[in-house]
Amino acid sequence: MSIGITYQGKLPALSGFKHADKASHAIYGGLAGGVAAAAAHYFGLPVHSAALVAAGVFAFGKEIYDVQVRKKDWEGLDILATISIPLIALFFK
Repeated sequence: MSIGITYQGKLPALSGFKHADKASHAIYGGLAGGVAAAAAHYFGLPVHSAALVAAGVFAFGKEIYDVQVRKKDWEGLDILATISIPLIALFFK
């Protein structure tokens, strides 16, 4: 088993292991949450909440894109994977 990187459109994604798609979702959710947290910190807003909201919006947007454009099924676990890192950060703040 080798871990690789594939491209789904323009963005890279992990491949080569059982839950590579979910790991990719978690990474992108963490990135979206991190950018939102940095912006929230700059403006004096709640950092953890902003990260979770941004990752949630990103997750729902990605699923809507998958259904409408890529003609794939709605996957609730993809949403959960995308918000997982900001959600963990919120629980351990």
